[in-house]
Amino acid sequence: FKEGRMIEDAELKMRYATARPYAEYLSDHSIEIKDRLPPAPEEKGLLEDLLDEDVEATVDYKVITHRILPLLKYFNYTYEKMEMLVAPMVKEGHEPLGSMGQDMPLACLSRLPRMPFDYFSQ
Repeated sequence: FKEGRMIEDAELKMRYATARPYAEYLSDHSIEIKDRLPPAPEEKGLLEDLLDEDVEATVDYKVITHRILPLLKYFNYTYEKMEMLVAPMVKEGHEPLGSMGQDMPLACLSRLPRMPFDYFSQ
């Protein structure tokens, strides 16, 4: 309204994209998860073993605790999510059936830190 004209989409986006040094902010404040984890395990199929109901004695629990569990924590996967959503995809090769309802309390009312995507729902 101040300029008295219609501003094109590309011009408006460019105005905001160049208003501050966002690329510099990103490079200065980004955290790479790969820098926070130990080296990747050599074994293949470890995740399948972890999600299997009958975990064999050959599973390396050190790898699970030091490599897989931190990744799950970083991406906010709970035991329930792993059991109900990820395990059926690994075992059966398709998405599990489930309710679309939201049965969690609102993220804005939580006293605990929440992931940004918890504040948005369908």
